[in-house]
Amino acid sequence: MPTATFENLPPAKRDAFLDAALAEFAAHDFATASVSRIVARLGIAKGSVYQYFADKADLHDHLVAVAQERMLAALADAAPEQDADFFALLRFQMAQTVRVAGRLPREAALLERAYRSPRDAAAASARGAGVRHAHLVGLVRAAQARGELRADADPDLLTLVMVAVVGQLGPWLDARLPAGGAERYASPEVDEAFDSAVALLRDGLAP
Repeated sequence: MPTATFENLPPAKRDAFLDAALAEFAAHDFATASVSRIVARLGIAKGSVYQYFADKADLHDHLVAVAQERMLAALADAAPEQDADFFALLRFQMAQTVRVAGRLPREAALLERAYRSPRDAAAASARGAGVRHAHLVGLVRAAQARGELRADADPDLLTLVMVAVVGQLGPWLDARLPAGGAERYASPEVDEAFDSAVALLRDGLAP
């Protein structure tokens, strides 16, 4: 977690540091990312980093959290059709995830590296699941009130089911798509996978 020293930096200086660190970890995996390159880009002393974060791992973990928050905020800005039901909204947000990855390529690259890293996979997945759960649970409760999801099911359990399915789509697709960046998700194969996943959820969870 960032120290009070980092949190008390002027916003412009704090943002510049995060941008430089994000660029470094988006371009390199954890093992090869360099604190020295970050400070050289900023023109600050290397010791400053350790006044802001406990170590390189602490900095990286904070960047993963920041990237997840930015991606989620960008997703929340999207506006689906007003009459979209829960499942249409879910499908819309899947498509938006691909678009957001194109708009936030550094954040998307950092998260992809984190999810693939043996060091970070479990922790990053846990953080991601928590973010998705908080975002989805409100949508689930509203959908139950509208009669679009089974009213006899616990909303937290329904949310966990959604998180499990949506959370595993990325790894499932990764095993089937050619190597590359976020642009590889803009393909008919991905659209078909999203459509199939939503259809399965609708069949099992709609009243």
